[in-house]
Amino acid sequence: MSSIYSSVTVVIPAYNAERFLAAGIGSVLRQTCAVTEIVVDPLADQSVFVAYSGFDSGGSGAGHVFHTANGGTTWTNISGNLPDVPVNALLIDPDSVGTSSARVIYAGTDIGVFRTTLGSGVWQEFGSGLPPVVVTRLFYSAINRQLLAATYGRGIWAISSRFSR
Repeated sequence: MSSIYSSVTVVIPAYNAERFLAAGIGSVLRQTCAVTEIVVDPLADQSVFVAYSGFDSGGSGAGHVFHTANGGTTWTNISGNLPDVPVNALLIDPDSVGTSSARVIYAGTDIGVFRTTLGSGVWQEFGSGLPPVVVTRLFYSAINRQLLAATYGRGIWAISSRFSR
């Protein structure tokens, strides 16, 4: 088990995550916004995703979602066309883990859920019927293969069954 995987699995409050990651990130990632989620690929412990809150009001394209495939040596902004809103939650689609296809990533934002395939650079709004609401957490229900989105003030939404297909 690599050190970054061991470190990331340690339960830490989100407000400490920025300091926790700072040593490995350098100046590549955002330093002015809070880290809201850290997700490690269950089959590749060097592959880590980090989500940031905040807005890019300066238009500098600082991004909200970053990925490293090498344990933090280098980071890539995978925000692509994601709207400039806080990203509060990330989830790797469990159905895309262990397959030969690229990973499917879901992002819970302040205006709903978005979906991308790693490497595509294109995010699509996801969740038919889900209102534009703050999504604070994303969960996967293995029993019925549903993506669940916990929202601020609108309850928990079961977006769809077999959501990755």
